[in-house]
Amino acid sequence: MNLHISRYSGKPLYAQLRDEVKRQILDGTFKPGDRIPTEEEICNQYKISRSVIKQAFTELVKDGYLERNTRNGTIVK
Repeated sequence: MNLHISRYSGKPLYAQLRDEVKRQILDGTFKPGDRIPTEEEICNQYKISRSVIKQAFTELVKDGYLERNTRNGTIVK
C-alpha cells in the first residue's frame, strides 16, 4: 500500500487515509476481494494511530467500499 498522507495538510489524517484508500479502490489498485493491510501494518508503516485508521475504515465500510470481518480482516467489496 502506497499512501500519500501529510501531517502538514489542513485535512485530518483520517480523511486523507479514507480518500487514499478509496482512490486506490476506484483506480483498481485494490480489487474486490483484496485484503487491505491490517491496522497494525498501517500504524507501523505510516506512523498513524489506530484510532485514525479505525475512523477512516469505518467510513469506508459505511460507504460500501470495505467490509470488515474478524476472521478475514478488512476486504474490498
